[in-house]
Amino acid sequence: MGSTFSGEEICMDMGQATTDCVPRTVAPDVWTQCARHGPGQRKGPLSVTNRSIIYRLHPPQGEAFLVLLNGLWVDLDGDQPFRGLRALEQETGARLRFILSPGASHHVSLAHYARAFPEAQVWVAAGRIRRMNPELLALDNVHDYPIEAPPPELAQAGLLVQVVGGLMEGPATVKAQRFAAGVKGYVCNATEPLMVCHVPTGAVTSGGHQWWFVPDGHDNVFTLPLVLKWMLSLFGLGFGYMAPGRVACETNHSYAIHDRAALQRSAQQVLAWDFDALLDLHAQPNTCPSSGARALLEPVLRPIAAGDWGALPWGESTLPGR
Repeated sequence: MGSTFSGEEICMDMGQATTDCVPRTVAPDVWTQCARHGPGQRKGPLSVTNRSIIYRLHPPQGEAFLVLLNGLWVDLDGDQPFRGLRALEQETGARLRFILSPGASHHVSLAHYARAFPEAQVWVAAGRIRRMNPELLALDNVHDYPIEAPPPELAQAGLLVQVVGGLMEGPATVKAQRFAAGVKGYVCNATEPLMVCHVPTGAVTSGGHQWWFVPDGHDNVFTLPLVLKWMLSLFGLGFGYMAPGRVACETNHSYAIHDRAALQRSAQQVLAWDFDALLDLHAQPNTCPSSGARALLEPVLRPIAAGDWGALPWGESTLPGR
């Protein structure tokens, strides 16, 4: 059946298909596929669990359709994970109409998805992805949207979308980018993490990498050699904040705030949603809470919504002019 991690089948391991990428049902009209990859969906010693979520939405009028959140790394030779998505289309009778990127760093595979599903619309939040991957935005079925104006068809069909505005790469992230890319003049970018709420199940995602959920007893979201831990510590990066059983802000100067008002509006909007469950992009579905998710997210979101900036681990900076 392929490789496993923490008791779960992984369909892609560092870019190579290990088994058929068959979407697994986690709730009515919700499926996931799972992979493990390195930073930026590249091979390397740092490996992180990454998952796509597929929703079947039922608009008030018209036919049901599928939405893919977070396209997994692609194995083109084995037609994975596209084969599983096509099989799901056949099984449900619903076509894949929307593909969403959950964060500013999750765009590497999107061009492959855009070409494999030419009738689907690939939507990314306007910002870093256009700056980092202009070739992607040149494709006919790829669109960017203002961060406070996601496609209205999604909300009408029961999928609320909120881009967390006002965040940018922090000093440690910029330092690590310059080291990895060998670019001394690397200019920090804004980040546009995406959160969604599936209204029928009351399940919310926990966003991009700015905050993470780590299940109890499953603190190995990352597998990281000691030597790499030491190297990351040179840039002020680490994962000590990832305490099991809670959602925690990423610390160590990975992020900075460039727009307080935008960040505050985003948190207020998410807190206005009616949700009780959490489906994380990096944790196994059966380890995510089916209730009590608001109590996990409120300690992160309430200080932002209230403008209590001293309670946050992120400093403030100014986004360079473009």
